[in-house]
Amino acid sequence: IARRRGERRVLLSWAACPASAPDAAIWRPGRPMGVAAEAGEPAAFSRAMGVVYPGIAPNLLVKKADLKEEAGLVRAMARAFGAEPIRLPAPGLIPPRPEGGQITIVTAMKNEGPFLLDWIAHNRAIGIDRHLVYTNDCADGTDRLLDCLAAAGVTRRDNPYRTTGKVPQYAAFRAAEDEQAVAGADWLLTLDVDEYINIHVGEGRITDLLNAVPQAHALSMPWRMFGNADAHRYDDIPVTRAFTRCAPAFAPRPLQAWAFKTLYRNAGLFRRLGVHRPKGLVPAYQDALHWVDAGGRVLPHAVRAR
Repeated sequence: IARRRGERRVLLSWAACPASAPDAAIWRPGRPMGVAAEAGEPAAFSRAMGVVYPGIAPNLLVKKADLKEEAGLVRAMARAFGAEPIRLPAPGLIPPRPEGGQITIVTAMKNEGPFLLDWIAHNRAIGIDRHLVYTNDCADGTDRLLDCLAAAGVTRRDNPYRTTGKVPQYAAFRAAEDEQAVAGADWLLTLDVDEYINIHVGEGRITDLLNAVPQAHALSMPWRMFGNADAHRYDDIPVTRAFTRCAPAFAPRPLQAWAFKTLYRNAGLFRRLGVHRPKGLVPAYQDALHWVDAGGRVLPHAVRAR
């Protein structure tokens, strides 16, 4: 009782009764020939398909988020079988955005000591409230420095990747879901220590960015690729002053220049954290979700539904 969202194909079906055709009728593949048309109302045709494959659950073959309930099919099935069909999840209502909501960054680190304070200070200056950092195999004191910042809104955890079988980044994101720094946040963002948020509205703070797109529930910020600016040794200066040479605003190559990071509402809209964007959009919020790029333009459905 659902059709694929955004379906543009025109589906046609032909049917004919060979016994009613004259003996000299010629039949061609694709459409019937030799049968006279009859006056009358055209018959409605609905295509039915059961998604079944031995040993595989239907939700692995087609995502519910890709389907949209079709009212005509619901009525047709009710007439044909005398009962209501199993319905898709009812659309969900997304609660209003909180004023001045708490923002948490989740990340994984290994041996980032020289750049750690600069990155956290930058994020705090633009309005990030908390950092949840998972570390593994540090030999330069990154873990100890993070522990010293506990009173400043930084939570460090040992990365459980060895016990989960996942790579450190994915293991960190799965473990983070049970942390208060994530559960209690209004907005979430996964960010690496070499990624700096650059805001072009207002005073350059996160609140300025969110106020510029008041209806947004998720906001994807594109990467700007930077080189090493011919620096071959470490200088104790801010990263934003040390590395100033970057790709143009429009960089069709390399492919990485098209990547982005996503700040999103922590309101049960998605099932889990992702490297570049939240994963597992809950189908009930598919139509209500307002997901924009950093310029405030709504992202195509194909990007959102992945």
